Amino acid sequence: MELLGKVGRRPIHYLAVRNKRDWKHSLPKGEWVVFTIANKGDEELVHPVAKACLDHKVGAICSAGEIAHWTEQAFDEEIVWRNLDAQEEMPVTTASNNFDEEFWMATREMGVNQISPLLLCIDTTRKKVRKYLQELILKINEGWLPSEDKTRIPKYDGEN
Repeated sequence: MELLGKVGRRPIHYLAVRNKRDWKHSLPKGEWVVFTIANKGDEELVHPVAKACLDHKVGAICSAGEIAHWTEQAFDEEIVWRNLDAQEEMPVTTASNNFDEEFWMATREMGVNQISPLLLCIDTTRKKVRKYLQELILKINEGWLPSEDKTRIPKYDGEN
């Protein structure tokens, strides 16, 4: 897990999970917020990520990427299965095809008063978006607001 920066008091961490066996050991303990990035071809990683995040008491889930809504559904299904008999509070899930807007919401809106400020970005993609997330953190700290476009894709590491 790598610290990318902060938005206000919220530390933003990054974890690329593809091809890393021990990524689950890097997840925070206690309540936290996750921002997942998954594209077509990453489906096999989504359910293990959802299960591990919920095992580690994630409090809010924001999903972006090409399969953002499918990822949100995977989290929702796992939440429902875990809470059929339990009366625990369920995490909030959101998803958007506008990558920038979903990340902004994860950094500024999700769980600010309810849970710890830690935000972990879990990247399941082959291309990686670490550098783009760092750019967004700088822009958000300067007061930038995302566009209201329905679809906005990130710039992947290595792209100009």
